Amino acid sequence: MKYLTAFIKQYKSVLGITILLLFLLALTLAFDIINQRRYDAFHYLAERMIQGRVDIPIVGQGAGDYVYFHGKSYWPSGPAPALLYLPFVLTFDIATNGLFIFIFTLGIGVLIYRLTRRFGFDKINSLWSVLAFIFASPLLAIVWLPREHYLAHVIIVFFLLLALYEFFTRRRFWLIGIYYAIITATRLTALPTVFFFIAESFWRQRKNWPAFLREMLALGLPILASLLVLGYYNYVRFGNWFESGYALQTIAPDLERMRQLGLFSLAHLPGNLYYFFFAAPIPIHPEKTANLLFPYITFSHWGLGLIFTAPYYISLCWLWLRDRINLLLGLATLLSAIPIFLYYGIGLTQQGYRYGTDFYPLLYVIFLRSIYHHYGNFPRRYRLLFLAIIAFNVYLFFVKLLLP
Repeated sequence: MKYLTAFIKQYKSVLGITILLLFLLALTLAFDIINQRRYDAFHYLAERMIQGRVDIPIVGQGAGDYVYFHGKSYWPSGPAPALLYLPFVLTFDIATNGLFIFIFTLGIGVLIYRLTRRFGFDKINSLWSVLAFIFASPLLAIVWLPREHYLAHVIIVFFLLLALYEFFTRRRFWLIGIYYAIITATRLTALPTVFFFIAESFWRQRKNWPAFLREMLALGLPILASLLVLGYYNYVRFGNWFESGYALQTIAPDLERMRQLGLFSLAHLPGNLYYFFFAAPIPIHPEKTANLLFPYITFSHWGLGLIFTAPYYISLCWLWLRDRINLLLGLATLLSAIPIFLYYGIGLTQQGYRYGTDFYPLLYVIFLRSIYHHYGNFPRRYRLLFLAIIAFNVYLFFVKLLLP
């Protein structure tokens, strides 16, 4: 009877978390269908690539985030997402940014589940891990609002997780190199995370230099090829191998004033750190009064800090597993965060700090390995925290959707 009771209890728990996860994924699909952009820059870029061009149809002079150069309109992001559209554009042309975001979200969930199982978590706690990473985090609004920028973020998260999963399983560096080639051609700012794979290989093969060089060659050649393609892509568009277009974008006046301080500058560091860590909800009240009006709180278009969108990361301050893998993952995260925190943009129009997607997968792996080392699985207080964060994030998402 004791074993039957335990089985029923576990079955109910697995069923409950599975239903919740499927419900949130169904909401993801619904939002991706409802909110998908009518003007999809990557889709139009794919159509132009078939014609041998790299410009996109002009949205209208002055439209935000686009680059207007010598009478043509360009999308500044790397071309990899547009390449994903090509097979669909050449056939049935049914692909949309919303569809891609949903498919990649499913892939992210599968990879998080398999990574967590690889680290030793049981099935139900691996499902909790998926729930936390996608919905109790800044990723929630990214996967629920299918925009061009957000598609790039989701692609980055997916391929970083693929690279990490490959490392913790078969460790084929040529395949990790291909994943990073795609990452490079999507968001160059995520490339510094490759430091983890380089440093780990160096430490592991420090007494076998030929093996280290073979791994670095397998890792580096696809990345080098991607960098050359990206440089040529820039040259065709702007006549400069190093001009991506971000310095030429048409942007809002407040962003323009920030960019005048430098595309990358120490002047942007305090603001980025504030909106990454500490930015809080703001009250809704009548002008010149302290009374709150329903729905009581919202957030600015600069977003919310990590202590509100994913506060469980704070536990790393005392739980961090101090082994070589986590140390190198932490250094790689820092290397990726430095250019992001020095960038002028901060991530305008966001619920959580979206530029952090360039390193969130590494940070989450640190969190998972540390939790397993100390507890074996998620303690009950973490599972309750995940549910509370999801409820809070979803509530604020709907507030912003209904009261933009």
